Amino acid sequence: MYYRKQHTFTFGGSVEFNQIEYRFLSAWNGRWQYSSPSNFFADLPSRIRGVYNVDNNDFDYNRQTPSAEYAVMLGGLYAQDEFRINKRLSITGGVRVDLQWHPGDFPLSQDLTNTPEFAIYENKINSKPQVNPRFGFNYQVTKNKKINLRGGSGLFTGRIPFLWYAYPHYISGTQYNNIDVKPTGTTPITTDLSDLASLQPGLTEINLIDNGFKLPRDWKNNLAVEIKLPGKLLLTLEATYSKTLNGLLFKSINGKDSVSTYTGSDNRPYFLASGAAAKINDQFTNVFILTNTSKGYRYNLTINLARNGEKLVNFLGYSYGKSFDLTSSVRNSHAANYEWNQSIVANDPRLSYSNFDLRHKIISYHFYNFKLKKSLLKVGFVYNGRSGSPFSFIYEGDINRDGSAKNDLLYVPATSADIQFQAYTNADGVLVSAETQWSQLDQYISNNDYLNSKRGDYTERNGARTPWNHQVDLRLSYEQPLFKGKNKLEITFDLFNAPNLVNKNWGKQHFVPNVQNAGVGVIDFVKIENGNPLYQFKNPTGTPWQIDPINSRWQGQIGVIYHF
Repeated sequence: MYYRKQHTFTFGGSVEFNQIEYRFLSAWNGRWQYSSPSNFFADLPSRIRGVYNVDNNDFDYNRQTPSAEYAVMLGGLYAQDEFRINKRLSITGGVRVDLQWHPGDFPLSQDLTNTPEFAIYENKINSKPQVNPRFGFNYQVTKNKKINLRGGSGLFTGRIPFLWYAYPHYISGTQYNNIDVKPTGTTPITTDLSDLASLQPGLTEINLIDNGFKLPRDWKNNLAVEIKLPGKLLLTLEATYSKTLNGLLFKSINGKDSVSTYTGSDNRPYFLASGAAAKINDQFTNVFILTNTSKGYRYNLTINLARNGEKLVNFLGYSYGKSFDLTSSVRNSHAANYEWNQSIVANDPRLSYSNFDLRHKIISYHFYNFKLKKSLLKVGFVYNGRSGSPFSFIYEGDINRDGSAKNDLLYVPATSADIQFQAYTNADGVLVSAETQWSQLDQYISNNDYLNSKRGDYTERNGARTPWNHQVDLRLSYEQPLFKGKNKLEITFDLFNAPNLVNKNWGKQHFVPNVQNAGVGVIDFVKIENGNPLYQFKNPTGTPWQIDPINSRWQGQIGVIYHF
């Protein structure tokens, strides 16, 4: 840091080196699927999936050997000038240069480079520096400093979980191969899937990094005003806006461009072929790629009112925000990020609500300090209200035949003409007719405000939300000075989710399980018939969301703190 007249110059840099050993090995024991218990005991699996090490599939060897071992370096240089123009106005200008570096090369399968459609991929990240300028200001609007205006704008480079670099090392088609077979005869369980390699020699999945892949980068802006009000109150109004410059997107690129569209109200595209016939290279179970996108933005509006008195501390804050992206990228692998990203067309998803979409949030806390001679008693509470978490309504089944049965957004029929059902039957005849299923679905849609609003249209990724979540926490704190100096003993008691102690129906926390990326499947896709999909409806009871069994209960906590 260097000072000169009205300038404060700051210079610096950082270097971070990560040596990574990735030790996850998916389905090494295999996933064995049976259609009935009798088939299990008869060694008649309907499907076997898994992975094996081409060089040595011994258990101890794979337990001790990382599935991927690599390094990533992050570096940054920055320079900043804080210029105080006068007593009321100061501006800050700066620039930061960020870069990433991956020593060595990502592996490339020879089968991949020999496939013309994939020969363009080099599996190399962009190591060129990203130049990120920033600007900010702080302005005392009035001479008495009761109104302060501040803001800024700039470019910012972030980082990613580096396990996303592990998968192009690990699932590269060079070290590990796959099994995905549907046996037609007896197949006893084996603890070594390489025993089945002869059934599908060379079959593998490929994960790639797109040419010149860049770290996430956003253009961020904020503007705020702080107003000192009578009674020691401070009012803060703030707005933020961020635009994605280099975002993230996972794609599947081994499918042939042989598609058609359904002829009904739901006219989404679907792949005509399936299995090996639908693949560019049938030796690859799939080819997934991590690439960049410039689509996405988020904004947030906040108003806070605070008072910090000697005896009474008060705060009330409200935020409203929305966040849009193509994928929220909350999974480990390329495959999971692609297969569980709900969309109409998985490789070209619409801009939609993020998993981290905020919407409404209210925070309020109030504490009172009682002075008891030399000791201090603090009593107060914290309220946190959130407008529920987002989730998606989807089909159960692969309606567009892209290889994923968990990512197809629902088309909400307006009338019975918009959907075709297949009756539930058994040997005795029809159990649930198509007409009855429509009547049940129509009632289910009418009972859900979001679905009812989307009749004749597709649901959106994360378009639905759980009910509001409300929580009130109480705190009691007693401080007692000990000996001389700053020594003191503090005893605290916290009561979390206090309303639940009064009434068992209060304080419930709602959520949708993230097992399927907060997707709720309500209609089963059965098959394609005469150019349109056939469905079945199970008429689920209850709500799409669940009640958190732990956080919905009141909990107490006692603490002892010694200050010295």
